[in-house]
Amino acid sequence: MRRILIVRATPGLGAHAQSAAEKPQWPIGGSADAAGHRDADDGGVDTGGEHETSRVLVACATKKGSTREVAETIADVLRGQGSDADVVEAGAVDAPDSYDAVVLGGAIYMGRWHRDALRLLERHRKTLAGMPVFVFGMGPRTLAEDEVAGSRLALDIALAKVPEVEPLSLAIFGGVVDPAKLRFPFSRMPASDARDWHAIRDWADAIGSRLAGAPAGAAR
Repeated sequence: MRRILIVRATPGLGAHAQSAAEKPQWPIGGSADAAGHRDADDGGVDTGGEHETSRVLVACATKKGSTREVAETIADVLRGQGSDADVVEAGAVDAPDSYDAVVLGGAIYMGRWHRDALRLLERHRKTLAGMPVFVFGMGPRTLAEDEVAGSRLALDIALAKVPEVEPLSLAIFGGVVDPAKLRFPFSRMPASDARDWHAIRDWADAIGSRLAGAPAGAAR
């Protein structure tokens, strides 16, 4: 049974979680500071064996660098919880089985999840099918409900191409528009940054908590 957690950041109050019983849906939106994520059963990752420091691969597929910044933040949170976390570009990953868990994030542009993120899943589907995997997408210009839903749909379509891999948690985070890095006519768009750092850190913290009791090497 999947449990749905909703993370909402309210201006001045920070992020907090609501249970599925309170609001059983994902993603959520409704304000410029809202973000949602969906979790499977939120118990610890039980892979058996003696506990050691978990090695976590945080892979990212980015176009302008903002997804990499989120990946670095997630890795920092995981390190703070005792894991060894490496941030690697998704296109450069060749041996995920040397890790105990994988966090994979990709930018969402024009209704599509970054192809390097999807290709990583396709290349290593057999390995990742037996590992704890956590996935996020970055895309909506704002966290209005319709924009978050559109990004969620793009992520769902991509993941449906690799059904062998079942992420333990999915998240959608707001994206970044930096006109200085864009070509015309997109360079005329107003600058924006919809990343909710409280929600990002909360999601990473939840991953770290789930991995805290998992033994290193059990999924290799």
